[in-house]
Amino acid sequence: SMLCKGYVKASKQFIDNDNSVLNLFSASISSIHFLTAQTMTQLLIADDDRELCQLLDDYLSAEGFAVDCVFDGQAALEQINLKNYELLILDVMMPIKNGFDTLTEIRKQSQLPIIMLTAKGDKIDRIVGLEMGADDYISKPCDPRELVARIRAVIRRVTPHDTAVRPK
Repeated sequence: SMLCKGYVKASKQFIDNDNSVLNLFSASISSIHFLTAQTMTQLLIADDDRELCQLLDDYLSAEGFAVDCVFDGQAALEQINLKNYELLILDVMMPIKNGFDTLTEIRKQSQLPIIMLTAKGDKIDRIVGLEMGADDYISKPCDPRELVARIRAVIRRVTPHDTAVRPK
């Protein structure tokens, strides 16, 4: 691919300029990490359960997502203003600013896809969350495979599709 050719060319130039194998290896690893992070789906998890955040981070990272975690609604609002996330996983019951208030604030400025992930699995809570602008709602405890499937489904729905007319 074009990216690989550019990589090889840059690597050859690096070797010509500096025969240090260690420097080449270090630069290559840094470039791979940067390029990988740029192409991975960026997720933010906002949940005050730090252990759950770590478990989800580990699982979702293994599934190819780049994950950041915050532990209250106010921190979620601050973080989404610092970085372009493709989806937010938002708990309802959190300190400082709860998930519903956080969702309301986000919807004033953004259509960021949001999946509510919460122990409050009552039908009325799900309805309220969806009516307030959540894109999906999943109750804890959840199967991480189901969460991944829901993340991918929401992202698929909001990603622009090729609108070219195809022959029948």
